[in-house]
Amino acid sequence: MQKLKYCVYILYSLKDHRFYIGYSSALEGRLGQHSRGESKATAPRRPFILIFCEYFYAKEDAQRRERYFKTTAGKKGLRLVIRESLNQIPKQLPPTRYPCVRVMHAREYFLNYEYDLRGMP
Repeated sequence: MQKLKYCVYILYSLKDHRFYIGYSSALEGRLGQHSRGESKATAPRRPFILIFCEYFYAKEDAQRRERYFKTTAGKKGLRLVIRESLNQIPKQLPPTRYPCVRVMHAREYFLNYEYDLRGMP
């Protein structure tokens, strides 16, 4: 059986409490780029939590799903599907720690806190 290659993922910013929606064929690498601030669109909005990912066989299907989630109807539908997850997200971060996303499985994630060393002498 062939693996599903393309992933639509949704990150939730703990800074501005908004979604970032994207797709990738290499999810772990892409999440690393987001957490290191290598993406202009997400760097100022860090930290993030991976709250949703969905895999597809065809790139076009993943792109179509990404476009749908970026619409008003798509965001409303997403909020309905993940409403319990959104209720469990911490509203405030510990003062010296930031979460890092680690992918364990296509439908699982966990939050690993690491110290924020920015601003340290």
